[in-house]
Amino acid sequence: MYDLVDGNYAVNELEAEIVKEIFSRALAGEVLRQIAADLNARRIRTKRDGQMWKGKIVHPEWTGYSISTILKNVSYTGDQILQKCYTDSSFRMRRNDGQYPQFYLEEHHPAIIDRETFEAVQKMMEGNRKGPQSAKQYTELSGMLACGCCGASLTRHKNRVGNVYWLCA
Repeated sequence: MYDLVDGNYAVNELEAEIVKEIFSRALAGEVLRQIAADLNARRIRTKRDGQMWKGKIVHPEWTGYSISTILKNVSYTGDQILQKCYTDSSFRMRRNDGQYPQFYLEEHHPAIIDRETFEAVQKMMEGNRKGPQSAKQYTELSGMLACGCCGASLTRHKNRVGNVYWLCA
């Protein structure tokens, strides 16, 4: 992906090859979970593998969600979105869902993926959605639970039988 060299983004060629492979396989129609399973089987490490997070060493494996996150990341086209998050009055980091303006910078840094490939993958992923998304359900625990490994918010899910479970977002 990218390394910071003298204050500028520089493409990390080894990681960029993984990103290019992920985009090409997704564009070919391969299931995201299968791409993740193959990367794990080949023992290709994730970017955060071995990093410290909240006093623990992180050893995440590739998942369909992590592949999806890469495929949705416009930064690989060389563009950058600024002010995606903000700090509220309680000094908590919040996602900017329109509370503040965001800024889109084109050609901010070297591209790994061309815009045409990125847009084709976005269109394909939009076509894969399973109909209208259900309305979010808020409970007394919404926004209060965090993953012990990465610190991300836990989201509530319900299976077909009606059992409730929480997953790392």
